[in-house]
Amino acid sequence: MARANGEGSIYPKGDGFEVALIVHGRRRTARAKTITEARAKLRELQRRQEQEQASYDERISVKQFLEYWLSVTQTTVRPRTYKRYAEYVRVHAIPEVGHLRLSKLRPVHLQDLYAARLKAGASPSTVQHLHATLHRALKMAERWEYVPRNVASRVTAPRVPKYKIRPLTLAEVRRLLAAAAGTRFEAAVVLAVVTGMRLGEIFALRWADLDLGNEAVIHVRGSLQRVDGKLQIVEPKTVGSVRDVALSELGREALRRHRKQQMKHRLQLGDSWEDRDLVFPNAWGRFMATDYFVRGEFRRILDKAALPHIRFHDLRHTFATLQLGNQQPIKIVSEMMGHSRTAITQDLYTHVSAQMQRKAADALDLALRSDESQEGGSTAAEDC
Repeated sequence: MARANGEGSIYPKGDGFEVALIVHGRRRTARAKTITEARAKLRELQRRQEQEQASYDERISVKQFLEYWLSVTQTTVRPRTYKRYAEYVRVHAIPEVGHLRLSKLRPVHLQDLYAARLKAGASPSTVQHLHATLHRALKMAERWEYVPRNVASRVTAPRVPKYKIRPLTLAEVRRLLAAAAGTRFEAAVVLAVVTGMRLGEIFALRWADLDLGNEAVIHVRGSLQRVDGKLQIVEPKTVGSVRDVALSELGREALRRHRKQQMKHRLQLGDSWEDRDLVFPNAWGRFMATDYFVRGEFRRILDKAALPHIRFHDLRHTFATLQLGNQQPIKIVSEMMGHSRTAITQDLYTHVSAQMQRKAADALDLALRSDESQEGGSTAAEDC
């Protein structure tokens, strides 16, 4: 087994002993006549190594550390996540604090950094993500003992205004589905409403992922994302995002109609069709750009239904709102949506919880008043 940095060994050699110590991947050695002398020389090598390490730690800059952190993090996260980390580090952090020594970085430097980025026009959401990225990097610096503490944990990130969820009402959903009927992406809209799937998950579907038999189910295994300017199917957002979602009859019928339309279109294109087994490809069988779909097809459907230009993601919120409002267990809804914890679902849909509490309170009130009426009726009868 390879020895760790700073770990030493002593072993017999010739008429004495040899001392060895690994320092930054290099082996340093010394000779000694006795075991006592060998132990003393090992301690001396370790003391020098600690002094050199302390000197190196003192000199390393924020830029040097962040670049190194990016290099070791690249293989541990999804490509899109790494790309965001690199952007926050190189575009926002390094130009402002990269010149500082890591050992001299203080909370005030990060607080000034966040204020400067906000003043430059960055959104509170961007600065909050920047803070989360630096917190993660500096947590590793703390574990590696480059710094005694994570200074980012002592800094307050800007508050991000909470996005107000705009789920559609049941009447609006019916208008939306009527407007989508017969269009090339009718089934995509239907799936968003009846399964709560994300747009990237829907556009990553292959026909092999669908079971349209009696036990209709969708196997969610990936998400279509743009990575370095290229569309590709990547791993889902979380472990919980890899899931099987039950498909309603409405969704099954829409997919069957969609498959017939697609087969007819394929026959018309002939050899020009690129078969990737995608359920929702572009007109040539290749990946369909989600942004192009949202700006084009989806907005045309919204306009036809006389609905505001909501995000496609709001259909996911619509699914959850309708399901929870219909008294479906939050655990089941959370699993269908691919949330890693039910707490995420609860936090997102507090407005539904408030509505359900109101219904519960009114139902109890109605029951209590009914009892009063019955009691009053009995008393009146007895009086007669």
